[in-house]
Amino acid sequence: MIRFVQILLGLFFVASGLAKGITLDFTVLKLDEYLRILGLGWFTRFDMAILILINATEFTLGLMFLLNLRPKLALWISSLMMLVFTPKTLYVAIKGLMTNSGCFGNLIPLTPWQSHWKNVFMDLLLIFLWLKYPKLTPNKKIRLKSSDYLIGAFFITMVLVQVI
Repeated sequence: MIRFVQILLGLFFVASGLAKGITLDFTVLKLDEYLRILGLGWFTRFDMAILILINATEFTLGLMFLLNLRPKLALWISSLMMLVFTPKTLYVAIKGLMTNSGCFGNLIPLTPWQSHWKNVFMDLLLIFLWLKYPKLTPNKKIRLKSSDYLIGAFFITMVLVQVI
């Protein structure tokens, strides 16, 4: 069951990172919209850099879950991200300030409520993994040092693909 949950989370994160990366121009407008709604409009100067980092992180987390690389680290980072994303989508949904959340870029349009409930579902999957935390063991076929190099390569590649 643990591997199934990791694979499901991995698919969500990879899909989100790729979809936002493919529709970068649309997604950067969505990020600007979110920043303004949340009263953080001055961050829009850095919108593309923020978006590229978010996409690369989501994509890398997805691969970490799928390949079972550093599962405890993936759980920590994804949980911290969801601590930001879930309340953000709830706020936007309650206020009714957007029609498309931009969660999967422009490839799969989700309303803020759909995006919020997707986040709640992901949060439940993460809670399940937290309950199984002691049993989270990394892929034994890949040594720890090698997995660190792979994770770094995934992240850097995703950043470069978006920048170029």
